[in-house]
Amino acid sequence: MNFMKKTIFKVTISSIVLFFISCSLTEKYQGTDKKFEVEVSKLETLEEFEEQKDYILFVGSSSIRRWDKIEENMQPYEAVKRGYGGAHFYDLIHFTKRLVGPHENAKAMVCFVANDIKGNDNDLSPREVKNLFKLVTRQVHSIFPTLPIFFIEITPTPKRWQVWGQTSTANDLIQNYTDKTPNIYFISTRDQFIGKNKLPVAEYFVNDSLHLSQKGYDKWAEIIKSKLDLTLN
Repeated sequence: MNFMKKTIFKVTISSIVLFFISCSLTEKYQGTDKKFEVEVSKLETLEEFEEQKDYILFVGSSSIRRWDKIEENMQPYEAVKRGYGGAHFYDLIHFTKRLVGPHENAKAMVCFVANDIKGNDNDLSPREVKNLFKLVTRQVHSIFPTLPIFFIEITPTPKRWQVWGQTSTANDLIQNYTDKTPNIYFISTRDQFIGKNKLPVAEYFVNDSLHLSQKGYDKWAEIIKSKLDLTLN
């Protein structure tokens, strides 16, 4: 088997494996996508991006949705956000094409999803999180093959610190995948969100100890823009 045939064979097998993983998780969490249908439908009606060119598309969970000063924080980059509260990778796979498809003028996509490991009985394993991330990126690249995709590391938070071991493993698996995959990039945040006391920096979070404060968003923006600068410019 020559090199080209081997490559095609590996890609095909990988795609088949991801398809069955997706089907298995979809069956396990059947109906969760319907929970978010109304919110995603509202996002589809937003048209503020239509006159923009070369903007950064932000997709993901509530940390994206709640980023009220994203346009200010991300300057000089233009930002368009498409986040919905409570997003998991196992429901995002149902909405990826709808959230990304209209954005042919996006310069890059930044993704943040952080609810698949919370310390609950229905948590995904780190490997399942990584596999669903792979599926999401393949869905995006099936629409826009050359669109750079950036993944913001799942943040270490005080509220979910007890599962940081599993979460950091998921982050490591995703980073290992991005390091080997063209046009997909990992944005590491842990070193700046974990303080000298080896715990999450409290001032970066609001009172629920889960969502980012404005100081947290300021730090996020600094890290994200640094990675975009290195990669896109």
